Amino acid sequence: MFSLRSVSFTYGQNTTACDAVQGVVIDALDTPKTGITAIIGPSGSGKSTLLSILAGFVPPTIGEGGHLRFGDEDARGGGHAAGDVAFVFQSSMLLGAASGAANMLQGRVAAGTAGRPPTLAETRRLLRTLGLLDTEHTLLAKRTRLLSGGEAQRFAVMRALLTGARAILCDEPTSSLDRENADAVMLALQHWSQSSGRPVLWVTHDLDLASRYADHFVFLSRGRIARPDGETAEALDAGEPERRRAALEGFARKLDCRGIRTASGDDADRDAATLDVGKSTYAHWIANALSTDRPGAVRVEDVRADPLMPLGLQALIGRVDPGFALPATGRIRYWFRTIVGFPLRYSGWGLAIVLTVLLTQMFLALMLGRTATVYSDVRLQDPAVARIVFEHEIVLDSERRGIGTAERLYAATTLVAIRDAIRDGLSRSDLARGDPDRVKVFGRRTVPRSEIRFSEGRDGCGEWTALDTVALDRDDPLLRQTELVGAGVSQARIAAIAQRATESAGLADAPALAILDVRIVELLRRHCGFAFDGPVEVEWAAVDANGRSAPVRLEIVGVARQMPPLHPAPAQLLVLEQDVQRIANRGEMPPEPFRIATAYFPISGFETAKTVLHARGYVIRDDSEAAVRTLQQIATAADWLPSGLVALNFFCLGFIVFIVVNGLLERNKRVLALFRAHGFGQLDMLKVMTLHLAPGLALALAALLVAIHVSWPALRAVVPDDFGSMEPHRDLAFLYTSLIAIVCWLFSVLVTVGSWWHSMGKRLTKYLQD
Repeated sequence: MFSLRSVSFTYGQNTTACDAVQGVVIDALDTPKTGITAIIGPSGSGKSTLLSILAGFVPPTIGEGGHLRFGDEDARGGGHAAGDVAFVFQSSMLLGAASGAANMLQGRVAAGTAGRPPTLAETRRLLRTLGLLDTEHTLLAKRTRLLSGGEAQRFAVMRALLTGARAILCDEPTSSLDRENADAVMLALQHWSQSSGRPVLWVTHDLDLASRYADHFVFLSRGRIARPDGETAEALDAGEPERRRAALEGFARKLDCRGIRTASGDDADRDAATLDVGKSTYAHWIANALSTDRPGAVRVEDVRADPLMPLGLQALIGRVDPGFALPATGRIRYWFRTIVGFPLRYSGWGLAIVLTVLLTQMFLALMLGRTATVYSDVRLQDPAVARIVFEHEIVLDSERRGIGTAERLYAATTLVAIRDAIRDGLSRSDLARGDPDRVKVFGRRTVPRSEIRFSEGRDGCGEWTALDTVALDRDDPLLRQTELVGAGVSQARIAAIAQRATESAGLADAPALAILDVRIVELLRRHCGFAFDGPVEVEWAAVDANGRSAPVRLEIVGVARQMPPLHPAPAQLLVLEQDVQRIANRGEMPPEPFRIATAYFPISGFETAKTVLHARGYVIRDDSEAAVRTLQQIATAADWLPSGLVALNFFCLGFIVFIVVNGLLERNKRVLALFRAHGFGQLDMLKVMTLHLAPGLALALAALLVAIHVSWPALRAVVPDDFGSMEPHRDLAFLYTSLIAIVCWLFSVLVTVGSWWHSMGKRLTKYLQD
């Protein structure tokens, strides 16, 4: 089966006893195509190295004219096709988290379509031969970390037998077994070799077993092939075990200057169904085993005859071992147990909690960053943002007469002229940006001494009450910044009030509309018993040196939680300028020009507006330039800060996944190395790690989703009412968070498994050399 010519593999210096070669140097060797071939030699003679060369674990040196063949194929490239060669190590090399059934299927799954899959009858026969079936406890369903050393080693042999390989290589598979189990292993290997007509190459120190089960012999001494003399060869060809053993002991003593130590199914089963499992299904089984490898899950398995494993694996064990008790309620009970028992089963809660924290930070950065960007854009486009409050100042002369330093502020003349001047300046300025038509100028009428009187209420509440009143134009953007109590979106309610004022402007007896500060309303409710369930009519009058003006009817149509930012002091009562003019036209109030006005313009127009106002002699009392700069800084920060936070969390998430995957691979490196030795590909290992970590990421995303909906009312309360709907931003931020997390998670697994995979060949070689 194997043919070697001028093949060698050495490492280190030849410093061993008897000047032996560290490694092997093979001039010529042809192993038989059938039967069990025992490879015998003292420790350090190169037996394991020779087996590693045959298995393709180590790349040998091929001399001139030499070759290394497996059957008719050139095997010098290292490695064999999946399923061609099965290997049994001296230690069991099983994945402790997985069941015996999952471990024994590793080679068979890796082989895929190569070779004939064993039938269930053959599988049962092999299991019975190895003493793994019809036991007190169903060993197939038991995690292999809970098996004895002998049981685990027999499962390792079973793994090789089920592979359907063209050859099985065994490195002292019986060294840890008692005599009964050692015989069971050798009988199983012998039966497989005879029934399949394929070879078993077996490294052993046990000359007693070799004399009884070996069909052929290869002797190694000091790293080279040793040929027995004619008398020894004749004895080995004989059928008597005692004579063969004596010949083996005599020749073995000649191989080492230090000497060598010597060691003292059911045929009626004809189930022809095959044992065949796909790689993807097997990857799911291994991932499930890793994800449920915790004491809680093991305790459940010990107490209940209902192991926590996938249904497909339970069904397979039930087909192989009829004595295995499947859940009575089948799939429904399995899924119920999976969902309800998940906290008990899952071993990755720590990972899920860390991922939840990172994903929460990522979500908040994305959502709040997007919210800040959108809100800044909205605010910077609001005409009320860029504004200058200016005043027509009156200077008193020595005779206390008022001398105006600028033209008086009238709506139809002066304010229009100022607006046109600012528009013209913006149009001619290279520095200004924005639409000049956005320039608006509105007057603001302040009545610092005004009074209102209610016609109803408790005794003593019908007297005149002094209030500070401000009149704004119904189109003034400041009016829209008034926050009303229980009115929903303020802008919509204010617009409705302004529309009502427009409709009633032509009615001579229509009352003026007003908005009252909520603090005054609370005082009136508490002391006077007013309900304020709807519009309330009051009498309003201005007070000056000449006394109180004629009272006019005023209808309070809104209660303000927050008045707009009015300079120099906030108002307690807000009325519409159109109503004030209507009352003045009736002669009920003396008409006066504005003392204070506000100019609104695009945010780049501050210098132009200031120049125009200073040139006309007006005094600037307040402007929003600092607030606009703050909004612009927020917009800038909203562009880069969330990206930086997302990148940081992306890195942290990837690092956490790397640590978890790398730690898992390192803890199980000797066992998982067999995935590569048995022909598994890198993609198969990626599937295992991806499926293993998927519950942790799914739990983190689910926890984040629950936290979002639980905390959403509180989060929404801190956002301004006029921002609009935040739900689209929330949903988009969660979607982006999920996508970023999945991409980061897949990338981290790919990098970790990829680097581990490419170094595993060297690790496996070193392990075999050690």
